[in-house]
Amino acid sequence: MKKKLKKKDKSQPTSTCKKGIAFKRFDQTPSKYLGKGDPLNLEEEKCQFLCHGKIPDFKFKATERQLDLITSSKKCEIKHDLLPQATWILEKVKEKYGTGEGYLLHTYGQRIDSEQASEVLKGYMVENGVDGMMSVAWSKDLSCSGRMTWVGPCLKANKPDARKYRLMLKDSADNCFLREKGILCIADHEIGTHFIRSYNDGLQPWFSNRLKFGLQKLKSYSLQQTEEGLAALNTVLKARSKYLFYPALLYYTACAVDILRKLDRIDFEVLYSGKVSLEDLPRVRHSARLTSIKLPPFMKDKAAYISHLRKIALLNDIRASPMRSGRGGRRSAKKGTKVRRRSQSVSARRIGKTSDET
Repeated sequence: MKKKLKKKDKSQPTSTCKKGIAFKRFDQTPSKYLGKGDPLNLEEEKCQFLCHGKIPDFKFKATERQLDLITSSKKCEIKHDLLPQATWILEKVKEKYGTGEGYLLHTYGQRIDSEQASEVLKGYMVENGVDGMMSVAWSKDLSCSGRMTWVGPCLKANKPDARKYRLMLKDSADNCFLREKGILCIADHEIGTHFIRSYNDGLQPWFSNRLKFGLQKLKSYSLQQTEEGLAALNTVLKARSKYLFYPALLYYTACAVDILRKLDRIDFEVLYSGKVSLEDLPRVRHSARLTSIKLPPFMKDKAAYISHLRKIALLNDIRASPMRSGRGGRRSAKKGTKVRRRSQSVSARRIGKTSDET
């Protein structure tokens, strides 16, 4: 009698260890690392759409009611106030690089596989003193390029040391950061921003009671704007091109613009002290514990970091002045009153002074 072969559980990982850093591989992302809005059948439906033209029928972890609440929240509101800025960036990239692949090749370098990327990540974590503080997992069907996750006691338990972090990365050709420079860029995004701010948050007096300190909720729109805006800016620090192409494409430009416009008013050390939004900074300025926090490698020289951000702002035509209208002109505070545009030659000269090369 033939034995029945057990069906392989795709969510079970294969594991390796590189100098104390655990690397795991999943064919299918475990449910606990999926958000409520993540499709459970992403790869299957993508294949059906691209190969056969079938309209995707996504299955979600969340119920329909939960999805309705998510999509009707403020975070999902469609806004157009920065659409001209995003369009301007996209057109500049198209004009300079021609194709998306041309931009990716110039910005992030040649493609590499996940084994090569793991070696780069290992060096990054050791160099920056975060080795042993998280594991790394590659998954073939992750719905994004990367995601920093943690599991542990609820915040009210006030046991930040009990949290276990894992960096989830997509092991697929779809991941535009699986490139020579790209893997360092996503490391600055996920580890240098999300992990560092989350880790430091556990050292702060507000960790288990944000309400007491008058801070925004962790899932608030304001905090998400600051979190993703900061991460978007840090993603291009090591990139050869400093255009905010992906933030513009995904319309995360709105998150980054506010930070770039307020560079002179932001205390970045306090901003990295925990999960705080720009609005929270005045409230935590005197209570934040700064002596024991970790800072990302690119923040060791604060003056150089801010200088990099200024160059990014200039290259992407982001200034504290009013946003350009859709026609390329500017408007004054009085509705409908046009203000004289800068000549194209002046604009070109100013942009030309800031190269998008590192």
